[in-house]
Amino acid sequence: MQIKRILVSSFEIKEYTRLQCMLGCSHYKRNPMCPPLCLEISKSRQLVNSYQYADIYFENIRFNDKFDLIEKRRLFQSKLLKEERRLRLEGNFFALCFFSGACAMCGDEICDLDECRRPLAGRMAICATGIDMMKLCDEVLKLPKEQSISYWKPLFSESYFEKFGNKHLCLGLILY
Repeated sequence: MQIKRILVSSFEIKEYTRLQCMLGCSHYKRNPMCPPLCLEISKSRQLVNSYQYADIYFENIRFNDKFDLIEKRRLFQSKLLKEERRLRLEGNFFALCFFSGACAMCGDEICDLDECRRPLAGRMAICATGIDMMKLCDEVLKLPKEQSISYWKPLFSESYFEKFGNKHLCLGLILY
């Protein structure tokens, strides 16, 4: 896993990032950590802008099938939660992480619409906050387009597997 630290002030919070959720994600309206069930963009903007630093965590993973992908994403997200906890123990008491794509902490279980089953582990999707992940991948991480785009393509469509094979970019942010 690689890490890059940036200033939160370098983020652009844009309304259009939620189109990635609305027009390409099966978790839209189904996951309490995803739009439209999570924080509104205006509240997310206030939240994100109240932090000074962001550590961007990223890792290319290989997987065998969609169940393996779900499990590997869950493991990556678990690592981020451990890093969040470490930052809190070091005195960054309000450190907060976000995941690329839908929260995978429930594995392949269906999320409850009413509330998160794992409120201590569940986190919002980065694009749901309004942070432009494509710009982040391109301008900050300097990742090639074919690599960076793999984080948000619909995870369970046949075209995803045809286009990207068994590769997926896991991304996460921890604000503090």
